[in-house]
Amino acid sequence: MFYRQMKKKTDEKEAGPNAYPWSRQHLTETLQDLLTYSLIGLSQLVRAGQKKGLPASAGVFTARAATATSSEWLIDPYQIIELIQQAVVIRDRLREQVHSMAGEVRLPKGPADFEPATTIPGLLSQADQILPHSLPSQSRDTNSLGYLLLSGIRGLAAYAAHAHLLGVENESVFTSLQNGLAAIHRNDPDPDDWTARAEACGCSAAKIMGLLDQACIRHYGQPFSVRVPLGARKGRAILVAGHNFRDLEALLRQAKGRGVHIYTYGEMLEAHQYPRFRQFRELAGHYEPGESSPMEDFFRFPGAVLLTGGGPVPNITGKISNLFTSGPLARPGVFHIMNRKFSRVIDHALAMEGFLKEEDQGKAEVGNDLKPFTAQADHISSKMKKGDIRRIFLVAECSRTNPWQTDGKWLPRIPEDAMAVFITCRDIGVSFHDSDLFPDTSLTKMIGQCRDPRQVVRVIRTLSDLLGAPASSLPVSLFFSWPGQKSMGVVMALFSLGLKEICLGPALPEGITPGILEMLGNRYGILAADRER
Repeated sequence: MFYRQMKKKTDEKEAGPNAYPWSRQHLTETLQDLLTYSLIGLSQLVRAGQKKGLPASAGVFTARAATATSSEWLIDPYQIIELIQQAVVIRDRLREQVHSMAGEVRLPKGPADFEPATTIPGLLSQADQILPHSLPSQSRDTNSLGYLLLSGIRGLAAYAAHAHLLGVENESVFTSLQNGLAAIHRNDPDPDDWTARAEACGCSAAKIMGLLDQACIRHYGQPFSVRVPLGARKGRAILVAGHNFRDLEALLRQAKGRGVHIYTYGEMLEAHQYPRFRQFRELAGHYEPGESSPMEDFFRFPGAVLLTGGGPVPNITGKISNLFTSGPLARPGVFHIMNRKFSRVIDHALAMEGFLKEEDQGKAEVGNDLKPFTAQADHISSKMKKGDIRRIFLVAECSRTNPWQTDGKWLPRIPEDAMAVFITCRDIGVSFHDSDLFPDTSLTKMIGQCRDPRQVVRVIRTLSDLLGAPASSLPVSLFFSWPGQKSMGVVMALFSLGLKEICLGPALPEGITPGILEMLGNRYGILAADRER
């Protein structure tokens, strides 16, 4: 179904009225759908205003609010209600501006007229009445295209919101975001139009990824390769997850001289490659046991745990007293830090016992400068022109699920005349059968799971530059197995670059139908991937 909660409601009706009690997660996901509905209405007014000559508006708010609609995180429901109310207030203010300039604006009934109830029961009642009828088409395939577009929009919004934290705003990106949202509820859905919207979304995603890279370099310095200690030092500790660098930097400054060690977790490992972070002695290394779920890691950590906004943090089940959140998105049952004032986190860490002994788990190499490619440009080009390398396999995966390399049998299946590049949560591994090109097959560069699927775009652009050929003509087969809606923004960026032969899976994106998979295959060379293939 188009909305996640509508799918759950359909299952509920089939299983019986008591199959899905009203849980906090159920409530949150329903409100996320209402927020999506509200943002569609706001975007329709923004688009109508632009047609009447008004400048674009509410781009930053739309990006931040759309990020809160992702199904990957369980957000505080009261924060979602506040965003719904803000979206409607901004929409109505914009309607008055358009009306004063050009008279009455006629829009399809629905999102542009939505007036949210003032109570949670009222909102839930509205969801039951509105969401089942909010699909613009009776065609499953057309709605599947709309859902894929919505997933890509959420990915674009997440990158735009992240870039905004570093002072980057781009009006064309915001316009693409709002145009895509406005198109979702059209009364005359056109698959070709939605496909064009997806490519426009991908083009904007590629643009904001590049701007985000530049912003990180401006703020934190040119990244360089460094070996980061894994494990832990003896003493008090704070663990930082997510990818909000501004929050990490503020915490490091406030913890200076307090006698507490700070560790990164998950994709926050990327911070170690930037010079500004390396100047803090408090940044002790990276802690991620890797044998359990993130929730179990947080529960067992003998210090405070800070979840910064936007990272791939799991839904919170139960109450963990050492857990804190920061950034734009709060989580239910967790103390939320406002305005980057982290004294409570530091004090909590100092009150805990911390690590009682050293835990040495080796080191991980970090750095996303892609020098292994650029340093060997002539050699790679020569090999490809001679036919020694006929195909490049780019494998982008989540290392926790590790679908392609679990049994260690996939790599040997690569043909002798092929090059394989692995992009995972931990590293990029470059492997050749021709060992004289890269005799050290453990050349690794870190890229993060949810923040840095954009590394795929970097690699494609780098290969295009090395070979002097457009992405559409590169002999590249991409295996893309990152889960999550945010990664659809990257897939659409690859669409916009013209890359063909993209294998998605083993799990396909949520909501995709066989008919749309076939259409994507004909248009973009998309395949449902499996390990045997």
